[in-house]
Amino acid sequence: MPATGAIIDEIWIYPVKACQGIQVEHARLTPTGLELDRTWCLVDTEGTNITRNEVISQRRIPILASVTVALSQDKSSLFLQAPDMPILTIPTDLNAYSKEEIVQVESCEKSKTTGEGWSLGFVDGRVHAEGSAWFTQFLNQHVQPGGKLRSGFTKASTYALVRAQGQLDMTSYTPAFPVLEKAVHDESYRNRLSGNARRFADFAPFHLINKASARWVGAETHSGDSYPTRSFRANLIVGGEAEPWVEETWRTIQVVHTSKSGRNTVVTFSKIKDTPRCTVPCRDQQTGNFLFPKDSVLLWKVLRKAFPAKAKDPEWGAWRGPFFGVYFGHGGQEGTIHTGDSIRVVARCNWDDHLRWQLSDRWAVCAAVATESAQLWKAFKEGLPTKAKDPKWSVWRLFFGLYSGHGGQDGTIHIGDPTQLVARCLIWPLLDRWSMCAAVSTAMGIISAFSLVRAHSAQ
Repeated sequence: MPATGAIIDEIWIYPVKACQGIQVEHARLTPTGLELDRTWCLVDTEGTNITRNEVISQRRIPILASVTVALSQDKSSLFLQAPDMPILTIPTDLNAYSKEEIVQVESCEKSKTTGEGWSLGFVDGRVHAEGSAWFTQFLNQHVQPGGKLRSGFTKASTYALVRAQGQLDMTSYTPAFPVLEKAVHDESYRNRLSGNARRFADFAPFHLINKASARWVGAETHSGDSYPTRSFRANLIVGGEAEPWVEETWRTIQVVHTSKSGRNTVVTFSKIKDTPRCTVPCRDQQTGNFLFPKDSVLLWKVLRKAFPAKAKDPEWGAWRGPFFGVYFGHGGQEGTIHTGDSIRVVARCNWDDHLRWQLSDRWAVCAAVATESAQLWKAFKEGLPTKAKDPKWSVWRLFFGLYSGHGGQDGTIHIGDPTQLVARCLIWPLLDRWSMCAAVSTAMGIISAFSLVRAHSAQ
C-alpha cells in the first residue's frame, strides 16, 4: 500500500451536539465513534418551537455554538459555559443517570406545521435535570432584538439535556434517503453501513475533512489562508501532504500509529458517503453568527459553482447539497487514534461512481452486442442451420415445409394450378436483427464517449 503523505492532523469530539467541540491529542474508538462524541443532545420537551423530542442541531438553534464544553482530566465530568450563565458541571458516567427520566430522542428534522421531514430512528436516553434547567434558562433569555429569545424563537419552551444510553445502528435506519433505500436491496451499500452505529451524530460515526480542501475554499471565499475548519465540525482533520479533494477518492484507508518502540497499530476506515452540507459550516463556531453576514451562504455558492454535479447527488434526496468532507465508518472496531498518525489508502473510488455507467461495463455490453452481430451475420450467410433454432417455435424447432393462411377467402384450387410469387421474405429476419445490433453498438459508443466527457468535466 503506497504512503499518501497524509496524516491525522487534528482530532475533535463534540460531547454535546450543537455545542462547541474539544480538540484532543488522541481518542478511543467505541462502537458509536470517538469516545463521548455526540453523547448528549438537547430536545424541546413541549414541542413548542421544535418537534417534540427531536434531536436539536445547530441548524435549529445556532446560538448553541456559543456554549463551550471542557472535559475534566480524568474524563469524569464535563464543564459547560455560556454567556450570562454559571458554569454547569455534568457527569459523563452513564451510571450517574440511572435514576433520571427516560426519553426517546428522535434522530430527525421535521416541520412543526406539516410534520414533514426526515427521520432515521430513535435513541434511548436519560435526562439530566440540572442541565435541562440550565439550558432552558439560557435559551429563554430575552436578548435579541424584535422580541426574540436567545434561542431565536419568540416563544419560551422547556428544553431537556439528554445523555444517550443506547445507540442507533446504521443498518436499522429508516430508509429516509435514496442511499439508504439502496442499502435495503444492494449488498455493497448495506456493507457500508454494517457494523457502524452512532448516538446523536447526524448520520455516521465519523466525519473527515481535509485541510488542503479548506485552503482551496479559503482562497475562493477570500477568507484568509483557509476556510475555518471548525465550522465543518469534523472529527478527523487530515493534514500533511494531502492534495485538495483527495479525501473524496478514499474508499478504504488505514490509520497507522507507530509507537516509540516501532510497533504499528492499524485502524481501518471505510467510506460511507460524501457529506452534503447544510448552513452550519457557514457559521462561526463561537457565536453562531454567519461568517459572511452580507453573503450568508457564500460557501454554498462557491462549492456549487466549482462542482455543480456534487450539489445534485440524487442519492441524498432531501439532504441534497454541496459536498465538503466524507462520512466514514469503522465497523465497530476498537482501538485508539492519535494526531500524527499516518494514512494509507487501501482502495480508491470516485465520488460519482454511482452516477457513472462504468467504462468496463459499457465495453462489456458493446463486446456482447458485437459478438451477437457477428453470429447473426454468419447464420444469415449459412442460411439453413438457422431453421433449426427459431425461438418462436419453442420445442418445435426443426423446419420442413411452410404454414400459410388465406385470410378466409372463398374459392377452389386444383392440382396443376400455377403459382405466382408476389413478395419474398427472410426465413428468420436476420438482417433486421443484425442492423439493430449494429445500431445499438454505434449508440453505445456515442453514449460511452459522452459519459466520459461529462464525468471528466464534473471533476
